[in-house]
Amino acid sequence: MEDEFNVTATHLLPEVWTLIVAGILAVMILESKIEVQVITQFPETPVGATMNMTIFVALMAVMATLMYLLVKYGLEKIFRTILRIAIVSVLFVLLVWYLTALFALLRVAEEIADLVVLSASLILTSVLTYAINRTKGVPQLVATTLLGAMVGTFLGASIPTLTAIILLLGLACYDIFAVFKGPIGKIAEKTDLESLSGATLTFGDLTVGLGDLVFYSMLAGHTMLSFGFIPYAMASIGIVVGTYLGFKMLEKRSAFPGLPLSLIIGLGFMLVTVFLRERLFS
Repeated sequence: MEDEFNVTATHLLPEVWTLIVAGILAVMILESKIEVQVITQFPETPVGATMNMTIFVALMAVMATLMYLLVKYGLEKIFRTILRIAIVSVLFVLLVWYLTALFALLRVAEEIADLVVLSASLILTSVLTYAINRTKGVPQLVATTLLGAMVGTFLGASIPTLTAIILLLGLACYDIFAVFKGPIGKIAEKTDLESLSGATLTFGDLTVGLGDLVFYSMLAGHTMLSFGFIPYAMASIGIVVGTYLGFKMLEKRSAFPGLPLSLIIGLGFMLVTVFLRERLFS
């Protein structure tokens, strides 16, 4: 990041768009009543939630370290190939799931829906993959933020509340280490982040990680699903405020972790809103 970077409201467009899409997807999940499988391994207790968080963060750390090693030893092409395969796979699976929810919401006959869902998922996967990897500007922005919102909202629907809160706090802590001392910061030193389409999104003179968009939408989507619109709106405002403050830090340094301020403020706004609602209307 260049020293003369100055944050503007335009830089927040990817985050705002991602949060809006996450809210829409969460409402669709709620209204369609599609079955959602819990993906955590341990029970929803403080100890169990901490174990769930530890496993998830450890997996994130392992994947980030493998990415760094591939880049470090000149195997960047392999890294890009793995990334593209992962993007195609995730897009297709999630598009099938979300389109199934959409057709259930619209009450389309199952015999028709199955064929249309499969066909539409294949087409949309191709279009979005092309936009992410082969375009710049608005098409890449729309496709990448849609991917981030779909992944994040799915996680938000699949992870119980206590685990979600502890996980997001754990990820915020890990992000600080990963950017300043760990693999993410080292990857940024060895390669052009703008070239890692799918893992990052460059909008104007700012590059953000897909992981940031995923976990912003995880918080927003989970809040909508579990607590309703007003807590979702407040969590989203908190995320945007935290993101803006993080971007302000980039005016003084070349890199800054995107999760800590956004997730902590977003969680704070959400928890205070839920607490006040319970106190006022109980």
